Amino acid sequence: MHDADEQYEQFERDESAPVDMLAALFEARGWSFELEGEDEITAEYKGSWASYQIRAIWREDEMRCSLSSCRI
Repeated sequence: MHDADEQYEQFERDESAPVDMLAALFEARGWSFELEGEDEITAEYKGSWASYQIRAIWREDEMRCSLSSCRI
């Protein structure tokens, strides 16, 4: 089996909510973030030209994670 296939199978078994996975990513990158309840997260980071904000909202009933980004 290929490594990518094994990683995908592990992802399928992972029961973490997408917001939790994003929090782990933001923390690993050193970005400041704030959880807005169980289903929403906002992060801010400084790029080379500007600062940015990312917001993610998880809709469990629709199995959809909406992401938005803007320059602040």
